[in-house]
Amino acid sequence: MDFSIIVPVYNAENHLVRCLSSILKQDFIGEFEVIAVDDCSSDNSLEILRNNQGGHPNFAILQHSKNEGVGVARTTGLKEARGQYVMQVDSDDWLMPGALSAVYAAIQGEPVDVVMFNHARVDGQGACEIVTLFNEQDVVEPTMRILPHFYKSCWNKVVKRSMLEKMVYHHTSLRHSEDLIFGIEVFLRAKTVMLLPGVHYAYYHNAASITQTKTREDWIRSRVAVLEALVKVEEAYEHADPVVLEGARHQAKGLQKALAISKLNPNGGVDLTEVLRLLKLLDHSGTLSVDLSRSASSVFRRVANLYRYWGINLAASYVFNGLLLPRVGYGWRQARDRAD
Repeated sequence: MDFSIIVPVYNAENHLVRCLSSILKQDFIGEFEVIAVDDCSSDNSLEILRNNQGGHPNFAILQHSKNEGVGVARTTGLKEARGQYVMQVDSDDWLMPGALSAVYAAIQGEPVDVVMFNHARVDGQGACEIVTLFNEQDVVEPTMRILPHFYKSCWNKVVKRSMLEKMVYHHTSLRHSEDLIFGIEVFLRAKTVMLLPGVHYAYYHNAASITQTKTREDWIRSRVAVLEALVKVEEAYEHADPVVLEGARHQAKGLQKALAISKLNPNGGVDLTEVLRLLKLLDHSGTLSVDLSRSASSVFRRVANLYRYWGINLAASYVFNGLLLPRVGYGWRQARDRAD
């Protein structure tokens, strides 16, 4: 078995056929399996999976009895994988034609631990942006220069299955940013990484994606869970400190962005006590926790972060509709909606 393709599924009936079709119609002469993990969907996703399973003996459907989140769904699929390499495809995304053949041809010439490639970003209106990360094929060692490409998503890489055993990732129940933990562990284990210049994956920017959370409170709790997992990764791997610290910085940046907006809402306060404690464990200098604490308590820093991360329009809406004027009008509603 050359490839195992894992598809976590939750309430994906609107996009699932497109996803599965892109996989099952690959012009690949080798052998691959599809492992779809239904995370207790309440729509017709399971029926769609079963309707597409016919005629494909290497198409397995696994079911969760309760909704456990995308991280657990990925782990469920990984445990059943048999392929030499593992690829992950989200249920609202799709593979580009010829993706498997291109990756297979590359690794036949030079077997590696990880293959990474470019992707297309498609929004709900059909607008497509090609995201070019790699301009030429190359085989490199995992260095800090390419680390950001590891922790931003699971789907932009194909990983040797033998590297994915006994991971900290398998013992987490993350519903958000599980890609970060998966990617950092893969980075720490890999010895060789192939960079492919082709566009082999289409990422659909879906506001209702299974990786989205519903409230700011849920979002903060999920960040706490990610930081706890980072602490465990640091404990499990030698020489992991600089890599884990970069992961913590990535999380802190996300928190800065969220705090800047969440404070727009009168009911948007969140308790950062546990977040700050974990950041102190991960960043011994204390810089990340101090910066975050100051941002949470300073109006000036919130406005500055709004401008830094969200642009002048939202920062102006905050100042004029959030501080100087009553919380009414289009500008305030727009900012409030961004915070919800």
